[in-house]
Amino acid sequence: MKYIIISLFSVYCLVLFQSCSNDDIPLEDVETSIAYQITCDDPNAQMHIIADGLGIEGVYVKESFSNKLKTKSYFAVIEVSCNNPTALIRIDLYVGKKHITEYGNSKAFLSERLKGKGPYLE
Repeated sequence: MKYIIISLFSVYCLVLFQSCSNDDIPLEDVETSIAYQITCDDPNAQMHIIADGLGIEGVYVKESFSNKLKTKSYFAVIEVSCNNPTALIRIDLYVGKKHITEYGNSKAFLSERLKGKGPYLE
């Protein structure tokens, strides 16, 4: 009798603790906080930025730009082009405590997987 009660209690505890996990949230509903900062060493050069949170046409800015947002996307993608072919563009992306930097002359592209498994965009 004692063995049956212990077995039933063990099964009850196992079911109870499994139902409390956060794995029940579907992957497509998980939000990730990201922040990015884009700078150009030429303050007069106009940059065209296409990135998460900016709409389909992106924005045009000079010198620097930064943005913070929460996204349900699987990737963070930032694409920057500049009208000065010798200007150095720097993209800093922050995903949680992770910091990724990418450089480019007149064009720069950065992508980072935010959730799920598989290859990165190139």
